[in-house]
Amino acid sequence: MKTRQARLQQTIVNVSDSNHMKKHIRNRLYELKNKHSTLSPKVISYIMKCFNYLIAQGKGQPKKIEENLHALSKHPFGDHSSCSTDWCRFIADPSIKYKSLPYGKPLQDKALQESLTTLFQKYILNSEKLANLGSTQSNESFNKSVAAKAPKNRFYGGSRSLAYRVAAAVAQKNTGHRYTVDVNVSIGLSPGLYTRKLATLRDIQARKRKAVAITTEAKLRRIALKASRNQSSSTFEVREGVCYQSNTMIDTVTEDSDEKILEIPAPKNKPVENDSKPDISTMTHIYFDIEATGLGRTSHLTQISARRGLETFSKYILPAREITPKAAEVTGLTFQNGSLYLLDKNVPAVGVKEGLTGFISFLEKSTNNMLDDKVVTKRTANCIARSGLNLSHLRLAYSRNGRTGIKDIFSEPCGSKTRVTKSAKIIDSVSDFLKE
Repeated sequence: MKTRQARLQQTIVNVSDSNHMKKHIRNRLYELKNKHSTLSPKVISYIMKCFNYLIAQGKGQPKKIEENLHALSKHPFGDHSSCSTDWCRFIADPSIKYKSLPYGKPLQDKALQESLTTLFQKYILNSEKLANLGSTQSNESFNKSVAAKAPKNRFYGGSRSLAYRVAAAVAQKNTGHRYTVDVNVSIGLSPGLYTRKLATLRDIQARKRKAVAITTEAKLRRIALKASRNQSSSTFEVREGVCYQSNTMIDTVTEDSDEKILEIPAPKNKPVENDSKPDISTMTHIYFDIEATGLGRTSHLTQISARRGLETFSKYILPAREITPKAAEVTGLTFQNGSLYLLDKNVPAVGVKEGLTGFISFLEKSTNNMLDDKVVTKRTANCIARSGLNLSHLRLAYSRNGRTGIKDIFSEPCGSKTRVTKSAKIIDSVSDFLKE
């Protein structure tokens, strides 16, 4: 650095690149994301958007950038005491909602606010540099032109043609593709009819691309495409889980965890019939048995019992018919004077309706109680099932990225539709259910 400065004029000063500065701040925010769960990618995008605005509006005004950086650590949290009326809508109308924050409400994480205040303090001290950021975009554009003439995968550095290749890139940068025609004319060669047409066409195409790229519509389109790519990347991270990190298989997979399901299936456009055998290991096993007054079709129940894991259910039923001697010999049950006896000992018994109702209640505890607890409607549950998801997949998605993981899975594009739903109410309801 010292040698380079000695060779250059004293009037030349170093400035920071705006794109590099923005990437640096974004990386710091993603580092904070590991400590603060509320700092989701959506919140990071909002903070970066605010930062980009204050840098653009404060160009050449270090004092303004310093004031806006103070406000940036307060504005997303509903504190507008340091905001300016030039850009903050909440000063005029505090009741409006945030367009880019979850639920349209300000953030509530005080620890996150303290971390952001500490982070921006470093940049406040360098407000002079932030007010005079440069850009290396033109340099990168020229480097791309040179790389097209002298590809890096070939060693043109040891060739005499390197100087001509770089000169061709310089001429193309300064005058466009017509430099080939000018070179032919200068050395007394025919400019070439087709060469002239092609050079003119390439220059027209370049001017059109430049004119379109600077329009508001094109910029909004780039922002939308970037948001779509980020959403797709976030969804794949939730569906595939950790694919690359130190000791990834040792640290993330255990015998008793949902991580044994390594990947959540992609969405299905239509329900597909599953011809394969069901996975018995994922099912709830219930064993039940009944006793009756006899072996005939008109026999009545005398006992119903079931077992699910360590839980058991057993009810004696008051029969409406007499117990046959053969059945009494096998079961040890007898019915005398309106009471039920087991091996001559009176046992508590209930009516058949009460007994079956209790048995049904026992069975319902074995099913997914998302419907019973009114977490989702039956229609939403059917949408979840038709998309190829089950409860284990939802638990896995929540364990990987919390509410954001459920949102990414539910709102994943499926053809021209959404996989399940984009409703924040449903996503919150499922997330709260999985959190318990």
